[in-house]
Amino acid sequence: KIHHYIWIHIPGYIVADIAPQKFQANFTKFTQGAQKKDGPQKRQLGRHPRIPFTSHQLSVLEEKFQQSPYLSSEEVIALSRRLQLADVRVKIWFQNRRARERREKMVQNSESESQEDHKKNSLPNSQDISTSSTVQ
Repeated sequence: KIHHYIWIHIPGYIVADIAPQKFQANFTKFTQGAQKKDGPQKRQLGRHPRIPFTSHQLSVLEEKFQQSPYLSSEEVIALSRRLQLADVRVKIWFQNRRARERREKMVQNSESESQEDHKKNSLPNSQDISTSSTVQ
């Protein structure tokens, strides 16, 4: 028996759009997919294979990012035409690059804080001892 609300879990379907046969076929596909979790899921090859950026495209994108981490819609269009990329790819690249920048800053800040904490909590070295004894 099919649970009445299972359609919520099938992506891309609205209740009114589902014919009973189509629903049953997608329900079966959905439940079988949920059972096959042996290891990490590989990306399904579909209509859009992953196409990496060329080194020239990356250098131009990085150069533009160093000038400004944000682009106007006109700049996105101009850059995408210059690099022969879809506008969406340029936009997403900049989003991902900003996220990478934030992540790297967080790591850098946490490392510097841990070094400062280590210095505060460590025993004083011989210079610190000699300096403190001459001050008194």
